[in-house]
Amino acid sequence: MDPDIFVGVFVGFVIWFLVRYLAGGIYTVDQSQRAVKTSFGRAERISGAATLSD
Repeated sequence: MDPDIFVGVFVGFVIWFLVRYLAGGIYTVDQSQRAVKTSFGRAERISGAATLSD
Protein backbone atom coordinates (compact mmCIF):
# COMPACT_ATOMS: atom_id res chain seq x y z
CA MET A 1 0.00 0.00 0.00
CA ASP A 2 0.96 3.59 -0.51
CA PRO A 3 2.78 5.14 2.49
CA ASP A 4 0.80 8.36 2.01
CA ILE A 5 -2.31 6.51 3.18
CA PHE A 6 -0.67 5.65 6.51
CA VAL A 7 0.54 9.24 6.92
CA GLY A 8 -2.97 10.52 6.20
CA VAL A 9 -4.53 8.12 8.70
CA PHE A 10 -1.99 9.12 11.34
CA VAL A 11 -2.48 12.85 10.75
CA GLY A 12 -6.25 12.38 10.79
CA PHE A 13 -6.06 10.51 14.09
CA VAL A 14 -3.90 13.24 15.64
CA ILE A 15 -6.32 15.95 14.51
CA TRP A 16 -9.30 13.92 15.79
CA PHE A 17 -7.55 13.41 19.14
CA LEU A 18 -6.77 17.11 19.53
CA VAL A 19 -10.31 18.17 18.68
CA ARG A 20 -11.97 15.47 20.78
CA TYR A 21 -9.93 15.73 23.96
CA LEU A 22 -8.34 19.18 24.00
CA ALA A 23 -10.88 21.43 22.31
CA GLY A 24 -13.75 19.34 23.67
CA GLY A 25 -12.30 19.58 27.16
CA ILE A 26 -13.58 23.12 27.55
CA TYR A 27 -16.56 22.68 29.83
CA THR A 28 -19.48 25.03 29.42
CA VAL A 29 -22.11 25.73 32.03
CA ASP A 30 -25.75 26.28 31.14
CA GLN A 31 -27.42 29.56 32.13
CA SER A 32 -29.52 27.79 34.76
CA GLN A 33 -26.45 26.27 36.46
CA ARG A 34 -23.75 27.64 38.74
CA ALA A 35 -20.06 27.17 38.29
CA VAL A 36 -17.27 27.32 40.83
CA LYS A 37 -13.80 28.39 39.81
CA THR A 38 -11.33 26.20 41.64
CA SER A 39 -7.66 26.55 42.30
CA PHE A 40 -5.78 23.33 43.00
CA GLY A 41 -9.09 21.55 43.60
CA ARG A 42 -10.37 23.91 46.28
CA ALA A 43 -12.97 26.63 45.84
CA GLU A 44 -11.78 30.17 46.42
CA ARG A 45 -13.68 31.94 49.19
CA ILE A 46 -15.17 35.39 48.75
CA SER A 47 -15.10 37.30 52.02
CA GLY A 48 -18.52 38.30 53.28
CA ALA A 49 -20.43 36.19 50.77
CA ALA A 50 -22.66 33.23 51.53
CA THR A 51 -24.39 30.70 49.32
CA LEU A 52 -27.76 32.02 50.48
CA SER A 53 -27.11 35.61 49.38
CA ASP A 54 -28.63 35.50 45.88
